[in-house]
Amino acid sequence: MLTQIPEIPLPKEARQGQNFGELMFMLAVGGIVASLVGSSLWRADKHYLRVATTLFAMLGAFAFFSIFVDQLYFGGHWLVDKAIGALEDGGEQVVMSVITWYVFQLSLHEKDAA
Repeated sequence: MLTQIPEIPLPKEARQGQNFGELMFMLAVGGIVASLVGSSLWRADKHYLRVATTLFAMLGAFAFFSIFVDQLYFGGHWLVDKAIGALEDGGEQVVMSVITWYVFQLSLHEKDAA
């Protein structure tokens, strides 16, 4: 397929370095986002604090699947790699579905309160 980028076979040591670099980048970006969200919670009212804390916890669950489960690929048996890939993708999809449902429910309750 023309839209797929071919994967370049790399030695195991190079893949580990790439995984470590990706992890460090995600932790740096996550640290910036966490500090911004944390500073917004400083003067928040109770409703915003509850909603933001819930969304932040769901974002943490999404980060678990998209960052840490992604690091479990080790180039071992193909069946194990497929199972880890399914766990990663499935976990991401379930968490994003829950986040979408939660935000939709919030919007419904906000309309009822108005």
